[in-house]
Amino acid sequence: MKLIGFFVPFILVNVSADVFEADYRKQVLVTNVSIMEAGTDRLERIIEEMVNEVNHFDTFGKLNFMIAAPDKLNILNCIPVSDWRPMSYIDKLIDYQEVMGWKIRRAFRMTNPNINNNQDFGSLDLTTLAQDRRDVTGPALKNIINRVLDEPVQVIPDDGALKRMCCLIGLYMSAQFPTSYITYTQIDLSNRTCIVLNGITEKIYRKNRGVWVQINENGTELQRLQDQLV
Repeated sequence: MKLIGFFVPFILVNVSADVFEADYRKQVLVTNVSIMEAGTDRLERIIEEMVNEVNHFDTFGKLNFMIAAPDKLNILNCIPVSDWRPMSYIDKLIDYQEVMGWKIRRAFRMTNPNINNNQDFGSLDLTTLAQDRRDVTGPALKNIINRVLDEPVQVIPDDGALKRMCCLIGLYMSAQFPTSYITYTQIDLSNRTCIVLNGITEKIYRKNRGVWVQINENGTELQRLQDQLV
C-alpha cells in the first residue's frame, strides 16, 4: 500500500532535565486552567477550528502536543523544522502551550488565569498535568467525532474530510491511550484511507458503505470507529 502523507524530517532532540523546568510546567498549568474555564462545549469549538485551520495548525504533531500530549516532549521530533522559529527548545515547548491558551482566551474574551505564582512550579508532576488536560480534551474530541459520524452520509470522503477525520482519530487515540500516543498520521488518497501510527503499530481507517471502520491491510473490516469511542 502506497502511503501519501506529510513528509516530516526527524529532529534530533536530547530530552534532558532542562526541558522539565518550572517555566514549562507553569505554562502547562496556565493553559489547563484556561481549558477548564472554557468548558467542554466551547473547547470543542476551539479544537474544531484548530483542526480545520490550514495555514497554522496543519501539522498533526503540533496539534497533538497542544491538545492531548503536552507531556510527550519528543513529539516535537514530528514537527517540521520549517515550523520552528529561532528559539530554544524549552522556549518552543512553552510557545506551543501559550498558543493553545491564547486561542481559547481570545475566542471567548477570557482574562489570563489567576494562579498562585508563589507555588513551586518545578514540583508539579508533568504527567498529572497532562492527564488533567486529557480528561477534558478527550471527551471533547469524542463529541466532535460523534458529530462528524452523525453528519449526512458522504460515501466517499473528499480530501478535506479524510484529512480532518484522520487528525481527529489520532488526537482522540492520544488522549485515550497516552502511553501509546499517536506520532504520525498519513492518508492514502488512492484508497481513501487514514493511517495513524504510534511508532510501533499502525491502524487503518476507511469509510465503507458510509460508515467509518478500522480495516486491516487487506481491507477486511475489523471494528467500527463508533465502537472504539469509549
